[in-house]
Amino acid sequence: MGKILCAIRGGEEGFRTQDAAIALARERGDTLCFLCVLDLSFMERWGQPSAPDTWGAMVQVGQFLLSRAAERARLAGIEASLLLREGRG
Repeated sequence: MGKILCAIRGGEEGFRTQDAAIALARERGDTLCFLCVLDLSFMERWGQPSAPDTWGAMVQVGQFLLSRAAERARLAGIEASLLLREGRG
């Protein structure tokens, strides 16, 4: 039994990726882990520092995306672990 790491993001493409990872985990009997990486470096392009309230809002969005992915997996009979990390693109 292996582990599948599935990076997630919002949008329809993200749902298709989640569905594929869930199906693969079920088919192979693997565990599933969803990963969401937050990157606020895009704000630097506009000369804006990443304010704490902006970071907090992004964390909430990331947690929401992860919880939705976990719920989709649970409904398919797969338990998933969740990771929320910070990174730069």
